[in-house]
Amino acid sequence: RGFRRDRPFRSRTAGCLAPFSRTKVLKIMGKALLRTDGSPLLGMGHIMRCLAVADYLKSLGVDSLFAVQKTAKDASSLICSRGFAVTQLGSSDRLVEEVEEIGELISRTGTCLLVTDLCHRSALDHRDDLEQFHESLRRKCFVVILSGGDEFDLPAAILVNPYYLSNYPKKT
Repeated sequence: RGFRRDRPFRSRTAGCLAPFSRTKVLKIMGKALLRTDGSPLLGMGHIMRCLAVADYLKSLGVDSLFAVQKTAKDASSLICSRGFAVTQLGSSDRLVEEVEEIGELISRTGTCLLVTDLCHRSALDHRDDLEQFHESLRRKCFVVILSGGDEFDLPAAILVNPYYLSNYPKKT
């Protein structure tokens, strides 16, 4: 019953949603919260990936709200220039300290989908915090993690890793 190349891959999630029309699925999703960071030091790739996701969700009729660190002023400006709302979070360096703030934001906005792109060096230096952050929030909504390295076991409904089965990033 494993993966077979001669048959198209069928997702269990897609199978579960098959009886619903696109409109019903969008009503289930409601709003999306995208939690990411970007800066001249960190880079803006995380922001750009989340903007691409937000643009796609917008084309489906899903409203998106971004949550970034207060120190990410360049990121906030870019996100606003693309027409999305931004909430600036407190200046904590630890993700686990954000859980309550993000949880309140999820409740207040009626968010059903949380997309995070937080797998950057400073977050991975505190991997336990990263796992605890996602574990706590997946009890509140559907969590999708955009990853960029060898993080394959983070707690999420969906983990997107474009480098899966590739040689990137190369170990030296």
